[in-house]
Amino acid sequence: MTRLGELFADLDLKYPWRREAACRSTPGMHFDEALVAQAKLVCLRCPVKIACLGYALEANELEGIWGGYTPDERRRLAKIQQDAKPAPTALARQIRRGDASGGTVAASRNPR
Repeated sequence: MTRLGELFADLDLKYPWRREAACRSTPGMHFDEALVAQAKLVCLRCPVKIACLGYALEANELEGIWGGYTPDERRRLAKIQQDAKPAPTALARQIRRGDASGGTVAASRNPR
């Protein structure tokens, strides 16, 4: 097996959804700027486009079409996600610091 083949095998183990990706039959297309429209058409019929997009957002993929989104579209989507996250409450901050016993929240006991 070639080095590239080994790399892809390792990625398939780490991200099993890749085995079902429609783009496996079109290697390279998703990284060719002249083929963006065609790549997006492949993504439309892909059964794992949500997992693919999730991976790209988590990994901060800077190139290529992932889950049907271009890098610019993913950046905008990530910004929307970030803006939509609620601000942490005081209790959540205390819990993260390991100080949830600040007296503001009484522990609930269920005597069952």
